[in-house]
Amino acid sequence: MVRMFLDDWNFYKIAFARATATVKEQRSLLALASLPRSSARFKRNLARHVKEYSWTAHKLLTMNPFTEKSILERMRGIAKPEERLRALEESRRALERGYSQTVRKLARSQQKIVAQYREILYLRTERADAVGKSAALAKPLFEHIARKLGYTREELLRFSYLEIHAMLSGGKRLDPKPREKYYSWIVDGKLSVHWGSWGRPKPSQKRVEKLSGVVASKGIACGNVKIINDIPDLATFKRGNVLVARYTNPNMVVAMEQASAIVTDIGGMTSHAAIVSRELGVPCIINTKIATQVFKDGDRVEVDAEKGVV
Repeated sequence: MVRMFLDDWNFYKIAFARATATVKEQRSLLALASLPRSSARFKRNLARHVKEYSWTAHKLLTMNPFTEKSILERMRGIAKPEERLRALEESRRALERGYSQTVRKLARSQQKIVAQYREILYLRTERADAVGKSAALAKPLFEHIARKLGYTREELLRFSYLEIHAMLSGGKRLDPKPREKYYSWIVDGKLSVHWGSWGRPKPSQKRVEKLSGVVASKGIACGNVKIINDIPDLATFKRGNVLVARYTNPNMVVAMEQASAIVTDIGGMTSHAAIVSRELGVPCIINTKIATQVFKDGDRVEVDAEKGVV
């Protein structure tokens, strides 16, 4: 309904109703990085940061929460944190100004609809954050189950909850090895699990020199491509890489904040990639259809998120 009275660029100006956990954690991290490392204040704030935001790295059971060590490692790659913090705050203020200018032109009834829509956008991410907090709390339970059944946590999580329940009830122990590379869960009236060729990505298409998509967050950036297909890919992501993914999700936020730009195969203006990139002020092009198939790790690309071209 909102699209009935907002064109693409006015629709683009709609941001979250309030700051998400991702943005709050980023603000806290940059403020922390601005302090002298040897100061007592830095040590207090580091402990507070870990206590309050450790779960934000833990959006799935396969992830590990932030620790003081991992926070310090993230900070080593942050240049001029004071400037980045100011830029982040200005990005948010710019979104708010754009939003205010847009809704001012609408009828009162339309303003209410847009305000409600904005709240829904926030709640979609808040819902994912709730899953992340739950995963952090559930992690010890799954580690206990894994030890009881003789698996690592990563191996255990290749099984469905029905398979885990059956093994805990005395059923046959399953082999996690066939699912090491690819597996799919298919829900069609009932849950079924497949592995092998079922889960394999499609062969890469013919390489192209230019790819078009939809601008989700404006800006221009250059960098080396890093394809993110799965959580293990995040371990080799480097600050300044161009993050290329089929779509993004909350598990990728740490990489998104370090990316020079973000490019996705699918997604709309209210997708995770679109909303979070605007919050972080990172250039982003969505809905390229085939970016993950035509680019490969290490490709040097320019992301022109003014024209929607990679």
